[in-house]
Amino acid sequence: MKCSECRMAADCEDEGSNPKKCDYYESENLTETEAEDLYDEMLDEVYGLVEIAGLQYETSRILKEIDPIAYRCKMMDWLDSEGWEVE
Repeated sequence: MKCSECRMAADCEDEGSNPKKCDYYESENLTETEAEDLYDEMLDEVYGLVEIAGLQYETSRILKEIDPIAYRCKMMDWLDSEGWEVE
């Protein structure tokens, strides 16, 4: 995710850069809530909406509710690959 796509982009002085260097994310350590928010944003951006019986849901919500273990494992793998650490 680029800084310009971050929900905090309006407050960022380094727009267009990696969010790790963004003022909002002062270090590579994230709280669990920040980590989940970033992962949810990535999932929803990459995979879009999931349709079930004609109804649409966010991918992140469906994965988290249907298989929370897979959600957590994949989130931790993604965070590792992006160089983030959860406090």
